Amino acid sequence: MVNTYKYLGLWVDNKLNWSCNTPHLYKKGQSRLYFLRRLRSFNICKKLLRMFYQSVVAGVLFYAVVCWGSSTAKKDLSLLEKLIRKAGSVVGMKLDTGDSGREKDTKETAGHYGQCWASSAHGFAYQFQLSNGGGRENRWFVEPQLVDRSWQGEMKDGYWLGQNHPNVYLGERQALNEDFTNSGFDRGHLNPNEHHAVPSHNATFTLTNVVPQNPKLNKNAWRIHESQLTELHVALGWFLEKCPKAYVLVGTIPSADSWIVKNNVKHVNIPDYLWNAYCCVDNNDRPIQSGAARARNTEDNLVEQLSLDELETFLQQFIAHPVGELFYNNCRA
Repeated sequence: MVNTYKYLGLWVDNKLNWSCNTPHLYKKGQSRLYFLRRLRSFNICKKLLRMFYQSVVAGVLFYAVVCWGSSTAKKDLSLLEKLIRKAGSVVGMKLDTGDSGREKDTKETAGHYGQCWASSAHGFAYQFQLSNGGGRENRWFVEPQLVDRSWQGEMKDGYWLGQNHPNVYLGERQALNEDFTNSGFDRGHLNPNEHHAVPSHNATFTLTNVVPQNPKLNKNAWRIHESQLTELHVALGWFLEKCPKAYVLVGTIPSADSWIVKNNVKHVNIPDYLWNAYCCVDNNDRPIQSGAARARNTEDNLVEQLSLDELETFLQQFIAHPVGELFYNNCRA
């Protein structure tokens, strides 16, 4: 006789009791902490770490909690609380153990993609989503809290924020839309809008999520490369059958002395390279496929396909501390 069953992502025993679900959640949550620790090793700010925790770790721990929560023993709840405390020590702040806090932070994640990467290889981590429609944003957003910490955290249209605060310069700690005007560079997405469903799709149009990108590269080879992950899943039916989840890292290698200059001030760094990496996993988080790429930010218009090991070796040239594995076990089955 089978003692436990997995139904809609939850574990239940043959007496229709959900208590066996918690150990499985704990094990899965522990594996997700690896990604959180990897992000922290790159000196990412607490706010972005907290967002990653809420979407990738808490999303697992609190999934369908209304079904199993009431039947969970105290010892099992203490396991989950212990895991949340571990995550809190990684993030560097106390994390909410309740669903209300998770909902609040999930909304923040959808409305805020602030760049807080402090090492010499700037970048983001995100989970790939199939598009659910929605057109391209015509507006570019800025992060109010990068102007004044007392201002609200949700991104705002840069034009209207400037109208509301005419005597405040918004670009002290972030790029502004006018920085790119007549610069000769495109506003190149790091975290691509086509890799997200609405409303996360709209949130990628914040200027902390773009870098000065060579127009030829942005409109041709890099655009095609970004589309390949989507095409792999959609056109071949691969996403639904074998790869329901894909984790992506994307970033740049800043240049030593190439900048967009405004009023004789070096304001926005023009990166030498763009890079990304992905790890496809099944519903049980077993790796299926991985890949990586890099491109010089030049007219060469060339994207070089790499393995994860090759990308790690490349990044190590620019980072003082050990890069280590980009994904858990380097996305090996």
